[in-house]
Amino acid sequence: SDMAASFAEFLRAHHRLQESLDVIERTLGMDRSDITLNNQHAGTLLQLGRTAEALEAARKTMTLGAESKLYAPLWLYPPEAMDVLVAASPSEAILVLERTTREHPENAFARISLAEAFSGVGRPVDALEVLDREPRLELTPFVAHARLGPLFALGRWADAIEASDAFIRLRPDDPRGYMFKGEALVA
Repeated sequence: SDMAASFAEFLRAHHRLQESLDVIERTLGMDRSDITLNNQHAGTLLQLGRTAEALEAARKTMTLGAESKLYAPLWLYPPEAMDVLVAASPSEAILVLERTTREHPENAFARISLAEAFSGVGRPVDALEVLDREPRLELTPFVAHARLGPLFALGRWADAIEASDAFIRLRPDDPRGYMFKGEALVA
């Protein structure tokens, strides 16, 4: 199934989503418990615009991930499945992630996902609170990027410029940092 997962990911990377989905579903027909394939299944369904099916697949994948030691303590949940949940059902994601961040406050992935879910339901103040609470998260490109959305939504341009500068320092070759800074400067 590792080969199938790699091939499916290759197909996705080349925008051959339906073919990728076919490979994933054929392989899952042989082994429904493969977390990696279930994770890809949820993401591919969402990319194909099949949101309800993606959400169901994400829930299944998260259950499998929670029962597995593979995703603890760093991820806790398969990342693509959590991304699907945040995109398709942010309110549900908030409930799952609030519990997770209470139990694992050091988990950056859970806190960033919770911040994205709060942003998705128009709660930028809550998003920033999650990112800025103790224990402080190590400043990574992901944390710097996650802070930008809520700062833009709140019109906190000086802080957005600072977050953009942090993103640029951490990823000087990524043009998004310069784009974010430019947007904040002209706002």
